[in-house]
Amino acid sequence: MICPKCGKEQASTTECSFCGIIFEKYEKRKSRVEADSAEPRPRPEAASGGRGAVILVGGAVVVCVALLIYLVIPGKPAVSPKKPAPLHVQNMRVVNHRSQQDASEPQADSIKRKLLAELPPRNSIEAARNATVLIRTAWGTYGAGFFIDDKCDIVTNRHVVALDDQQLEKLRALRDNMQKTIEYNRRKIKEARSNPDIMAQKRNRDLLEEKEKEVDAHADQCQKLSDIIETANSAVSDNIRVFLADGTELPVQWEQLSDRYDLALLTVLGNDSPFIRPSPLSRNLMQGQKLFTVGNPDGMQFTVTGGIFSGYRDFGGMSVLQTDAPVNPGNSGGPLLDENGRVVGVNTAKLAPAENIGFAIPFAYVRAEFGKEASR
Repeated sequence: MICPKCGKEQASTTECSFCGIIFEKYEKRKSRVEADSAEPRPRPEAASGGRGAVILVGGAVVVCVALLIYLVIPGKPAVSPKKPAPLHVQNMRVVNHRSQQDASEPQADSIKRKLLAELPPRNSIEAARNATVLIRTAWGTYGAGFFIDDKCDIVTNRHVVALDDQQLEKLRALRDNMQKTIEYNRRKIKEARSNPDIMAQKRNRDLLEEKEKEVDAHADQCQKLSDIIETANSAVSDNIRVFLADGTELPVQWEQLSDRYDLALLTVLGNDSPFIRPSPLSRNLMQGQKLFTVGNPDGMQFTVTGGIFSGYRDFGGMSVLQTDAPVNPGNSGGPLLDENGRVVGVNTAKLAPAENIGFAIPFAYVRAEFGKEASR
């Protein structure tokens, strides 16, 4: 038996002894992904409609999930005037490795050339926008990421592409409550249908039919939520979709999750990607320096916002960058840029309930964590 996911040959016909997938479940999930891929691709111009342009997946259920899993730093971190200290490479966890493109297959056209033709940048910030991506998850949230080299490596936040144990528990509780509500409604519908007085009126019959359709729709949403819980963190690439600024979707080939920091590294299928160079100011930022973010706040794709560098803050054992540039849900994982479009950090969280107090992980952590020397 050859595993349809990792391509390894083995004796088992039910479960892969290399990557651990259950063959039957994998084929069902693959069919659903293929069906979803028929949906229209999101395009950046959709953002012009303001909040009306927000794309929701799975209706109200996904809205609840999105509210549950957005990362917020509780409380106010202590002030630290220190700059980031040198870091050591941390252990990585490789979540999934799809088969790489066969060397005999023709390489895809240059991503950089394609974006230059379709979205020619007029300044350095728009050039950085072309190297930023939209990340959309199966659980209905939006995030961002950006290319750090021409080999299609993308940096984002771990919380954008993976769920931790606490978040999974919240999803399980949400799923269990949905199941109870569905069972209750179906029981009530069955009781109503067995009552001749109720069924004698056409209006009641129509209401029951409409209610049954609503319950069936909620049951479908509940099943999708169960699938997400089942596959979360075991096959991340089945749960995330990556889009370029022109709306092109690129399949994820490889994922690594940092075990220590809120960072993840994705590799997508493609060739000659545009990328954002690190800023020479990243280790020597001065308060008041102008900074910009590129991201997808509330689904408004490839939005640029601006602010200043507010200072270094100690949080979670590292020194993070504080900025008053808005960092909202959807900005997570996107680049924090200097005025020349060079990256100084990875946007990661906001301080709730304060307005316009955001935090970014210095880019030095990315290079130390993943060993990536993005264009010096």
